[in-house]
Amino acid sequence: IWAYIDENKEWMFSGVGNILVFTIFGSIVFFVVKKSYVFIKNRINMKKIKKGTFDDILSFTKKDRSGKFINSELSKVLNIKKLIKENYSEYNDFLIIQYGSSLKHQSQPANDYDFIVLLLGHPTTERKEIRSVGDNPEYQLEKKIKVDIVFRDYKSFLFAACSGMPYENSVIFNSKLVHGHIGYYEWLKRITKNILMDKDFLIRRYNDKLLLEKEVYEKAKNYGEFYDLVRAGYFYVTSLLQDIHLKKMQKILAQKDVITLANINDIGEIINDEKQKEVYIRLIRYLKRLEIATSKEILSRDLERLIEYIFENLYT
Repeated sequence: IWAYIDENKEWMFSGVGNILVFTIFGSIVFFVVKKSYVFIKNRINMKKIKKGTFDDILSFTKKDRSGKFINSELSKVLNIKKLIKENYSEYNDFLIIQYGSSLKHQSQPANDYDFIVLLLGHPTTERKEIRSVGDNPEYQLEKKIKVDIVFRDYKSFLFAACSGMPYENSVIFNSKLVHGHIGYYEWLKRITKNILMDKDFLIRRYNDKLLLEKEVYEKAKNYGEFYDLVRAGYFYVTSLLQDIHLKKMQKILAQKDVITLANINDIGEIINDEKQKEVYIRLIRYLKRLEIATSKEILSRDLERLIEYIFENLYT
């Protein structure tokens, strides 16, 4: 570089050369200063966040210049990009959506936080329903904050919502975009808001859903940990109860109709046996971490009796 400058010093230090050199040099300095400023600012912000609460992390979001993309520090704290790279490398982008009871709490901190990560891309594999990674990560603050994350394929999630599945519609209806392209999130809301759903088609979808969830439940019962059984049992039992309620509903359903099936407390009112209702309530409390877990063996026994009761007394 020095040899080049020495050979071309007459031109470089001429009027035109001065302008060009100072332009290039100024651009380099500006780039370095800008990058340094962003780096230092991000480090300062992350220190502030780590000293704060989990709600402080959630509230620290910003939009890009177009206003179409929300960037959240939450994705870094929960290592979302790393999880996707390690487990779902065919996807190139994602949304983080917060839903559930943590959106409703006011002065008191939420007991747990529910998020769904919708994966964007064109995977070559047939596996669209994704729930196996990141179900129970914990963010360490002064006390442990329980965070549940579900990973799902965006198109699969949208199709399930359009077919009338209660969980997907309830997430769309009562949720907040935390990270990602706003357009994808708004599309979910617009396309499902006014769509009419056929009950018979939804019942057929439930038949497939129940077979899958029964398989997951049996696997968790035989090989899983306690919380694996809680989650699998919860999905299977609530789907059975939703299926019973669904068959009594009108022929054509709107979103406002199917999200009533997502109210887990209301659908449990169909259980008349007090002992079995107590098992159902306890299952929900385990899922929400409102009650200290007992042994897996006791829960497995109670779930078997509850499921047997549902088939013998509620299915007609």
